[in-house]
Amino acid sequence: MRTRTRTWVCGSSVAALLLVGTGTAAASPPAPGPGAGTSDGAIGYATALLYGEDRTGGGGAESLFEAYAPAGVPAFARGEVFIGGYECLTEDSVPAQVTGLESARATGWLRYECGSAEGTVRGYAAVHLRWTGHGEVVEQSWTDEEGCTVTLQVRPARVTGGMLAVVPGVGSAVLTLNAEDDADIRQERRTC
Repeated sequence: MRTRTRTWVCGSSVAALLLVGTGTAAASPPAPGPGAGTSDGAIGYATALLYGEDRTGGGGAESLFEAYAPAGVPAFARGEVFIGGYECLTEDSVPAQVTGLESARATGWLRYECGSAEGTVRGYAAVHLRWTGHGEVVEQSWTDEEGCTVTLQVRPARVTGGMLAVVPGVGSAVLTLNAEDDADIRQERRTC
């Protein structure tokens, strides 16, 4: 099994946060004391870099799969797939759940549009993933361009289950966690 760099997982998570944004808090927090800010929103998410061998065409297949739980929006999950020289993207999502830094899950079917220099084809994937947080939580804080404090907590996670990706005429693969350190659960909160 090959190991990919973790930079891709972290970079995609940041890009996903920019895409999803932060929502309005689902419940109003208690009134802040003097000098304390108010919570502007929170998002929970889980990431996993999945890898498998293409069972029909040889070579490898991979997916960066992520579950998102923005405040005020039902949780969802999706991920792109790379197989047989094709990049497969989707606008679909599957139901998900992110429970603090403890656990996350995603289960369902996704349809894909897959493209390469050879043209465009359609594919699909069946997903059943469960993240279980373990180990220490690492926390970082910074001030954003609006002067709000952003606090990010990250906890390593074990991932069970996987994804069956099928692109007819191209390949199919069962994808599971690439390496032990390629999955985590995160919570980000913005306070102004």
